[in-house]
Amino acid sequence: MRRLISLICVGILVSCGGQLNEELTLQVPGKTIELSPNDWEKVDDPTNFAKNYSEKTLAPLHQFNRMVTVYLNPMSDDRRIGKNYSATEYVEIFIGVPGFVTVQTRTDKGQYWVLSRETFKPKEFSPVNLSSSKLFLSENEKQLLLLTYQLEIDETRLLLNSKF
Repeated sequence: MRRLISLICVGILVSCGGQLNEELTLQVPGKTIELSPNDWEKVDDPTNFAKNYSEKTLAPLHQFNRMVTVYLNPMSDDRRIGKNYSATEYVEIFIGVPGFVTVQTRTDKGQYWVLSRETFKPKEFSPVNLSSSKLFLSENEKQLLLLTYQLEIDETRLLLNSKF
């Protein structure tokens, strides 16, 4: 009887558009990525070689939810741009939206790679003028912003190297 009631409840939940709390699973070469649906949601994939996920919780300094794309092919040399943090990590920083700092972190996983996109609110003191879009910052501006957002960048690097 309990099983019948459970099946009926599941059927009602699904038919009403509710989602069951199952892991979001992606098979990549040599690894299975499992993300909690409490923390992540699947978003549209414009191509068949990349899978996109959005973090559900907006972190205090985030202007928008963090987006992560898992590319199902090896990282090409033209994607290895920005500051090289390690043999497999690259961080690019720019002002895409006036008043906010955008950071793209790329991690090479060998047979696949991961890209995180984050837009941060300005901190109390910004060493760089954020009032206009600047896709190409000077080396000094990049270095100052990388230092200003170092904790947030390190948190993302940890996420990409542990969950993905």
